[in-house]
Amino acid sequence: MHQKSILRQLIIPVATVCAVLMLYQTLIWAGLLNASDGITQWENNVVRAQRYLYRSNEPIRLVLVGSSLANNIKASDIAPNVANLAMAGGATQTGLEMIRRDTAQPSILLVEINDTIDRQEDSKLIASLYDPALYWLRMWVPIFREEYRPASVFVSRLRRFSDSESRQLANRAVANPGLLDAEVARLVAERNTPFTLERAALIRSEAEGIKVRLLILRQAGWRVVLFDLPRDQRIENTTQQKQVRAMLYEIFPPDQYEWLPAPPARDWLTQDGLHLIRADAHDFGQFIYDQLLK
Repeated sequence: MHQKSILRQLIIPVATVCAVLMLYQTLIWAGLLNASDGITQWENNVVRAQRYLYRSNEPIRLVLVGSSLANNIKASDIAPNVANLAMAGGATQTGLEMIRRDTAQPSILLVEINDTIDRQEDSKLIASLYDPALYWLRMWVPIFREEYRPASVFVSRLRRFSDSESRQLANRAVANPGLLDAEVARLVAERNTPFTLERAALIRSEAEGIKVRLLILRQAGWRVVLFDLPRDQRIENTTQQKQVRAMLYEIFPPDQYEWLPAPPARDWLTQDGLHLIRADAHDFGQFIYDQLLK
């Protein structure tokens, strides 16, 4: 009798948890639960990577890989059936590794190339994505994907009430021009100092590694297009920016690699001298569409 009582005490909470999980998963399958984009930088990167891995079978027209500079260009800013694998706080190499492992029909691969490549591939994220057991579990049971974590779903729902996309796109004003000018001045002073030999060697080494991956992908049929994003003009004219442009054009010469043309000259507005404000990121996405997909 004592054993039956203990068994009963175990079965009830386990059955309750299973019922709750089944209900939650049913809401996901029924489309009644809005997925989260992630509430931290790490979550955001995981969510966009998992969405690419577990996407529908619709052909992809263009895949973008890069760093946080390209991260705030939404795929929908460019066109339908576009994927953005640019990682906040990360680098181009992480997205390239995902493309290398993928079985997608080759299309256009837009590759951000600048000094952010010295951050190197996020091996922790790649290991998490391709863990053999979790990969298949997440594929068939979406509740285990990062975008459906209950806390993230709840917080994202609250954010939607206070975050108007149309308002962001309509507003090209910088939130605090004084703070922006101070940050740009700091970056200009920092970047007017030439690269150390160690950092220059790291950038060159990572660029050569990217070159090998691009050769493999081009041979597989991908159309590879390299690009960089506009920054505050005061930063564009610094010593380090000139150095890295010269180095990368040497490694990826325009007569051997297709580069996205420079966008129209204008006062591109940034949050911090480097990252485009939301409205201008949208405009740059439209520029990509005009150049590659229109």
